[in-house]
Amino acid sequence: MKNGGIREWLAEKKAEKDVIFREYLRTKNLNESPVKGPTVRPDVHIRQLDTPRNLETVRISDQEVETFIHGARAVNTHKQYNSITKGYRDFVATQDPSADCFPIIPSMLVRYAIYLTRKKRAKETILKYIRVLRMVDKSSAGARKWSVSEEELMRLTREAVRRKSPSSRPKQALTLTDQQLRNAALVTPPSGRKSGSTAVLLGVAACLRPGELADLERRDITDDRSNNVLWVNVREGKTDIERWGESVLVACCCTENGKTEVFCPFHRTIELLDEVDVCRKLQTTSIFGCTKEELNKDIKDVLRIVTGSSHRATAHALRKSAAHLMAERGMSPQEIADHGRWKSTTTVLNTYLRQSSSYEDKAKGYASKIFNPAVSTSTSSSTRASCAVTSARHSDRIEPTTISHSRRVRRLTTEAEIMLREMIRNKRQD
Repeated sequence: MKNGGIREWLAEKKAEKDVIFREYLRTKNLNESPVKGPTVRPDVHIRQLDTPRNLETVRISDQEVETFIHGARAVNTHKQYNSITKGYRDFVATQDPSADCFPIIPSMLVRYAIYLTRKKRAKETILKYIRVLRMVDKSSAGARKWSVSEEELMRLTREAVRRKSPSSRPKQALTLTDQQLRNAALVTPPSGRKSGSTAVLLGVAACLRPGELADLERRDITDDRSNNVLWVNVREGKTDIERWGESVLVACCCTENGKTEVFCPFHRTIELLDEVDVCRKLQTTSIFGCTKEELNKDIKDVLRIVTGSSHRATAHALRKSAAHLMAERGMSPQEIADHGRWKSTTTVLNTYLRQSSSYEDKAKGYASKIFNPAVSTSTSSSTRASCAVTSARHSDRIEPTTISHSRRVRRLTTEAEIMLREMIRNKRQD
């Protein structure tokens, strides 16, 4: 064909393209450059990147980097990681003093798992140690990616731990009854510090965690004595990662009948705040005038005295007891979660309201509630009365006149079912 025809066709198409292109530039208010193509409108300012001359000179030291990264985990988490790492270092030193702990040698970690199994450590504990050590190993110098065979060896190790190590049942803190809580207000721990019983009352009233209670300073408590109200500011809560801080209100709970200030967390805390000079003499910022370890020991001693047992007597019992006592007073899980600063009611229902220390006393009325739901079993006297009514129903005596209409209907329905089964049985025999 005709090369001339092809050239004419290409020229025609190029002319059409140029027309479309020039129309586009006109609508966008752009100019055509023969070298660089379309240029931007002159009124548009392009921001120039910072040059070394106008950059502010800021030097970040290695110590600042380490401190910054250190804040990625909570203080208690760092303590736990350091404890686990120290235990592993001590074990490696007994096996091979010349060996390096990190980066981890897979076979050495397997030996450590065997050692923990021989020590009768719980399955959950060993698996947590392995997970933490693997995590620490990733941030160590010279860390490398494990091979497929090494990962398989570690998987088999975890499976062996699950099969051979005992599984520990979770132990939760004890729960105080209302009478035990009142008794705790009158107890002075063996250390002689009366602030221990005040800490118990305030910890239960404000639903505080052990660390939150020990970290309270004078500036964290705002007292409105005219309205008998305390505002407790929790600066760094466990779930408050952003460190916004949360405030908890504690009001006076004194009754009109008699003087009950000794049992009131508001008045006991006010009395403690008036003696804040004692804290300064002891050179501690805590309002309780002691360290966190000393306060935890005082709380444990108070709980041991009022309950008669040291089983599950920990400082976390204050928060757990608060949840139980509020639930017994008819407060909803939403109200408990709001006061205790839980993010949801799931933890309240599945953890804090489980394993009550008063289970045996409450369980005595469970059978009556199951088999005789119409009778109230809130007290022991009502439980005995319901048992008497139940035994009378199964005897040949006249039934009590207190039986409700709904119970009569259930009894008649049961009798009708019995008669129907007898008729069917007789018909089959015939």
